[in-house]
Amino acid sequence: MSAKVSGGAVCLCCDSNFLPIALFLADQIDRAVPDRDYDICICSAEPLRLPDGFADRRFRVVQIDPDPEYLSFAVGSVSHATYLRLWITDALADDYSRILYLDSDMFLEAGDPGELLGIDLGGRPIGAVRDMQQWRKPDKLVSEFAALGLGPLPYFNAGLMLIDTALYQSEKITERALALAQSNPGITHHLDQSLLNGVLRGGFAQISPVWNWQWVGSRPFLGNLVPLRIVHFVGHDKPWNDRKGTMPLRYRVQYERFLSRHFPDCPLWKPAMAPTTRKLAQMVYQSVRSYPALRRLIAQFPDPLRTIQ
Repeated sequence: MSAKVSGGAVCLCCDSNFLPIALFLADQIDRAVPDRDYDICICSAEPLRLPDGFADRRFRVVQIDPDPEYLSFAVGSVSHATYLRLWITDALADDYSRILYLDSDMFLEAGDPGELLGIDLGGRPIGAVRDMQQWRKPDKLVSEFAALGLGPLPYFNAGLMLIDTALYQSEKITERALALAQSNPGITHHLDQSLLNGVLRGGFAQISPVWNWQWVGSRPFLGNLVPLRIVHFVGHDKPWNDRKGTMPLRYRVQYERFLSRHFPDCPLWKPAMAPTTRKLAQMVYQSVRSYPALRRLIAQFPDPLRTIQ
């Protein structure tokens, strides 16, 4: 068994199609923290080749072979790479005592994500940010818990997960998630996020939303009022595929600059539309309406590196 790396690792999962987007985030982190003491791992179920210009960067490419049983529920139009976060702990536990998993469709606004690797999880196997379903209504009963016969419990967004690898393995999180998928196939509305929440049932350390600010087009202006660290484009519209024209131009410009340089033939890139005046008015209204509740939520975390157990 190899020695565990004290700094841990930040891990992204992707397939070859989504590699350009994953590399954008990896590049952001690497440039923001040139003296980092942690690895950046890009994980995939298929062999990946980084383009020219990245060979000398400190990125570790990891091929993961997930349990074939996951194919029984990882179906439909969603890439199987979406489910790889269920297996990154088993693949990397011998190397890292902590793993910070990040969805590839995230944008680093400020700070160092590696700071999260050292926060207190209070004996919980996972630290994460509440899903936006519960931002305005913390006691909302989400559909997965209702289907399992449970009451209202904290429910997290799996786009950012700080994982204690020893606890995750000792509690057999992946095995229990797979078993839940087989016994309750109808609860995977949010894919493996549903399964992980169904297993942990609120038993996670809550991290400040500034680390996983779940951006949606209906209320895009709220992020301007919060000291954000990481923005997560959770909806169908992304800066590189802005079908409704709701994305701030600054995001699109940075993705366009990166993709045109390293992936000039990227098939993900789509032309943007312009929002109508009516759409802009709706966005402003939704942002104003949501602000009081989100301000209360942010106020629970005066220190962005403190958790709620």
